[in-house]
Amino acid sequence: QRIIYTDKVDISNTIFPMNKDWNKDWYGPIKIPKKGDIIDINLETIPMYSKLIREYENNILEVKGNQIFINKVAADKYEVKQNYYFMMGDNRDASLDSRYFGFVPETHIMGSPMFTWLSLEGSFTDNNSSYQANGWRIRWDRMFKATNTGEANKTSYWWVAAILMGIFFGWDYIMKFVKRKKNEE
Repeated sequence: QRIIYTDKVDISNTIFPMNKDWNKDWYGPIKIPKKGDIIDINLETIPMYSKLIREYENNILEVKGNQIFINKVAADKYEVKQNYYFMMGDNRDASLDSRYFGFVPETHIMGSPMFTWLSLEGSFTDNNSSYQANGWRIRWDRMFKATNTGEANKTSYWWVAAILMGIFFGWDYIMKFVKRKKNEE
C-alpha cells in the first residue's frame, strides 16, 4: 500500500466525524467499535463509519438518497470485523490524532513505544491552529527518554543513542578509509 504525505494538514474544519458540532476540546461522546459489534448505519452515523467500512474492511459503500448500500445490498446495520482504537497524543493541543483521522485498526498498530527518539515542536501547527508553537524546534529534553513509565522523571537513553551513533559513524569512517587504501594500491 502506498502512503502519501503532504506538506500541510488543514485542521481547521476536519474534526472527525465531519457531521458533528465537535471540536478538539469538546469531543464526543464516541463509541469505539470492536470486533463483533453491530453498528447502526444511517445518514447520521455513516460519516463516522464510512472509512472503517470502505478502506479498513474492504467493502463497497454507496449512499443513494436516504438508503445505504454495502456491497450492493441495502443495509441499516453492519457487523465490525476487527478491533479499532482511538489514538490521542500526549500533547493533546498539538497532536494530529484520531480526532482528525478517525479510528485506527488494530492491524495498523505495530507495538508500543519504548522511547521518544525525536520530538519536534511546531511541525504540525499553522495559522488555523489554536496551539501556536514558538517556531519549529527540536525538543532535546524529550529525546531518547522512556515512555509510558508513569513517572515524571523519565529514564534517558542518550548514552545508548550516542554509542550506536558512534558505532555507525565509526564503522562508516573505517570502511571508507579501507576502501581508499585499497584504491591507492
